[in-house]
Amino acid sequence: MTTTFRQSAISGIKDYLPLCLGQLPWALASGVAMKSAGFSLWECIGMTLIVYSGSAQLGTLPLIVSGASIFVVGLTTIALALRFLIFSALMAPAFEGCNKKVKIWAGYVMSDGVIAAYSQKILADPQLESRTGLYLGTSSFNVMTWMLGTVVGAVFTQQIPEEYHFEFMATIALAILLAPALKQWKAAAVCLVSGLTACLLIQLPMRLGFFIAILAGLGTGALFETLERKRK
Repeated sequence: MTTTFRQSAISGIKDYLPLCLGQLPWALASGVAMKSAGFSLWECIGMTLIVYSGSAQLGTLPLIVSGASIFVVGLTTIALALRFLIFSALMAPAFEGCNKKVKIWAGYVMSDGVIAAYSQKILADPQLESRTGLYLGTSSFNVMTWMLGTVVGAVFTQQIPEEYHFEFMATIALAILLAPALKQWKAAAVCLVSGLTACLLIQLPMRLGFFIAILAGLGTGALFETLERKRK
């Protein structure tokens, strides 16, 4: 861990701290939801460590509680976490020259917030140690914040009133990060198509509407990119 790596990591963590605080309520809500579903504290910690995705954790709990098959639960988890496959493809160039262990850890700690906040800055940074320090430092700090919030939520479930609806705080924080990207017409079109698709198909079972909305957004983005390349 070089000086450049440490400085970049510390700088990223300081700048990312407000968003981490914004995701704490969502982490608390995840812990409360898992504990309310009948999970033990260690099961809550285990699910958080293995899945590490608020949407996948909260999205699969109703299926687990209702006794759905492992196949259905697994398929739903994949659908809800499919966006990370796109994020991985986006960030892959930033880790050229890194060993496999670093790449595996980078994939595990990946999160929506860090990608939204720093992806452009990381990909534009020509120095490997600087960009990996920014990504890995901030993402690792994000993991610790999420784990802490989940454990606190699971431990103090009985003391947190249900009517507080903490889970919406993280959505609001991510929406704020998304707003600047909407200045680009292609990004706005992708958001519009995927958002409308999710709303129209919200009644589909097993959250299939969410999965189809992801594919619709990806297809829209790919279409615009293809048309732009042909025009050029």
